Amino acid sequence: MLQQAAQELGGQAVAELALDAGDRCRSLGKRNAALNCYLAASRAAPVYEPPLARLADICIDDQDIDLAVSYLERIARLTRLRGDNHGALRIYRKIATIAPYRDDVLEMLMRAQTTGRLDP
Repeated sequence: MLQQAAQELGGQAVAELALDAGDRCRSLGKRNAALNCYLAASRAAPVYEPPLARLADICIDDQDIDLAVSYLERIARLTRLRGDNHGALRIYRKIATIAPYRDDVLEMLMRAQTTGRLDP
């Protein structure tokens, strides 16, 4: 039902409802139901960051690091578009922690540390 509401109605209100349902399912140990709720939330409001963060957390728990990184990169991109470079740096640091093989992220973090800028 949440998937259908996300598809047909969309919007932040539907996303918040799906996020809350996902959190409740997750607290009850119903991982797949939570995953479906978070996916519905991200479909309802693609620029709403909390569902993406929950999806990344589930991927980390499942050791699917590449998928987790893709969700985190979306969050970092949205954060940068809002002009919150400090928030984006926090997300990139998390990416570097879980995926230390990502040289592009490590280089960006080093550049930000030396120049104070994320961009080249």
